[in-house]
Amino acid sequence: MKFRFPLFAACLLGFFVPSTYAFTPADQNALKEFLDGNPVTDLGLVVSSNKLEGALTEAPWAGYYWPEGFGGVTTPFRDPSFPHAQISLWRSDSGFNRTNRWMKKKWGLSLTPIESSLSNEEVDKLGAALKYDLLISENDYTLTHTILNRIADKARKVRIKAWEGICNGWTLAALAVDRPLHSVQVKSASGRMITFYPHDLMALAAQLYARSPINGWNWFTRDAEFMRTSIFLKDGENPPANANFEPVWLKFIGKRCEKNDQVNGCGDLNAGIFHTAIVNSIGFNNSAFIMDKHKSPAIGNAVAYSYQAKLYNTETGKGGPYPEILSTHLNDEEKNKGAVSKVGVEMTLTTRKELVPFSLDLEKEKNYQDFEESDQHHYDYVLLLNIKNEVIDGEWKMRVPLLGAENQLFPIYPDFLWKLPVKNTRAFSGYEGSLSASEFTLQNGLPESWKQIAAEAGKHEQPLGTVLYQLIDASRTLQ
Repeated sequence: MKFRFPLFAACLLGFFVPSTYAFTPADQNALKEFLDGNPVTDLGLVVSSNKLEGALTEAPWAGYYWPEGFGGVTTPFRDPSFPHAQISLWRSDSGFNRTNRWMKKKWGLSLTPIESSLSNEEVDKLGAALKYDLLISENDYTLTHTILNRIADKARKVRIKAWEGICNGWTLAALAVDRPLHSVQVKSASGRMITFYPHDLMALAAQLYARSPINGWNWFTRDAEFMRTSIFLKDGENPPANANFEPVWLKFIGKRCEKNDQVNGCGDLNAGIFHTAIVNSIGFNNSAFIMDKHKSPAIGNAVAYSYQAKLYNTETGKGGPYPEILSTHLNDEEKNKGAVSKVGVEMTLTTRKELVPFSLDLEKEKNYQDFEESDQHHYDYVLLLNIKNEVIDGEWKMRVPLLGAENQLFPIYPDFLWKLPVKNTRAFSGYEGSLSASEFTLQNGLPESWKQIAAEAGKHEQPLGTVLYQLIDASRTLQ
């Protein structure tokens, strides 16, 4: 089944005719599809239902964006000699160069170790992708080499930006994948037992969700290259006949802004749509979503999971009881949109903050949840209401000065919101449709018949979901 997202349009303020809904048809369709049904827009019902604030019953886990400059999920983050200082945007030695030199010095031109030369302690310090590869084969490292080769090729052509990684992967995984709780041991291809810690499993989950057919990251591209980019096929390569690359279309409100403009962005995320999406998704549906926090080409994805909205009168700036707090002093433009009243909203939206794995030693990892933190984002906007007290439009009010233009104030709001088409959708590689989970056990390792399938998936930067979910399930039951 294909879940298709609709075409989106910017909110064309100033071009509406009198109606009971000022949202564009595209906005209304996007909101309905995002929420899997008609949203609650009646502000009175929101207040009486105590939905001016809400939180998920279970908060998402904190992942990491695994920057390309560090080598993605190949990063040996537990090795104290790895140069994991913050990547610089300005130094000439930024990006992958430093990582590349470190790996060559430690392991040679292949950038990977010889498995038989490693002690168990050294295996413990390997990156998640290398550990996974040791389950498949002693020294092939297919997943690791594919990731590193792509990053190295990219680094030869352009400077890798500090923000580039797989935040799209870890945020989706945090929405859908159960939280790993404990370390788990599994038999490798060479016969040794390898330990996967919670952040190894989180890294592989992030990689799978970033590269599987579930994540068509070119979300507004509907040309012949869409499938190719979403499943990481190489130029000129076609999917094998036995592969399943049926994509699952993600749901979006707004769109990625390609303009390098922190001031105005693309101006396509309406404040009323934003408010209604938050209240319905988290408050009424107990469903998290992801948002890109910035109006710029740089993507800063974060999982939103709780909120608190405070209403205020737009004339006095003070709070009060509903509906007395509503203002009926409207300008002509607001009246022409069908509004009969308006109210100000101070929204505090809480997102899960990334947990940088370099800060955790193995002892801390046992209780890593104690180190998870949240970010709070504050927004100020006005909602326009029709005669039924339904939200029909919104206007961003929060203004802050930006560097270089301190004498001017500009609106601050997210770029876009997005999430999975169906809550808790599990991602799989495009190659494992015929695999039976019962054939793989931690004690016996990967069946011989799976290894070629795993290698094919690894060539496209995809770990096997069938393996990953077995490991995660074990981490939640074994201690």
